[in-house]
Amino acid sequence: KVTLREAKVQAHLEKGVARTDLTLHFDHELKKPAQMTVNLTVHKDAVITGYSYWFKGEQIDARLLDNDKAWEIY
Repeated sequence: KVTLREAKVQAHLEKGVARTDLTLHFDHELKKPAQMTVNLTVHKDAVITGYSYWFKGEQIDARLLDNDKAWEIY
């Protein structure tokens, strides 16, 4: 079972553009690290400029890859 523990949103407006940072913290009942997928729907005019995740206390910047390359790495 996975539970959303905290959702934090920070938005900054500048020249008619909003930069929004979304941080989600999840808890799970497993005794070891686990992998999960989060699907996030954004407005059709939105631009995602980056995302990251935490691993062993370190923030890791993720990379956006095309589907074939991602599966090759996985």
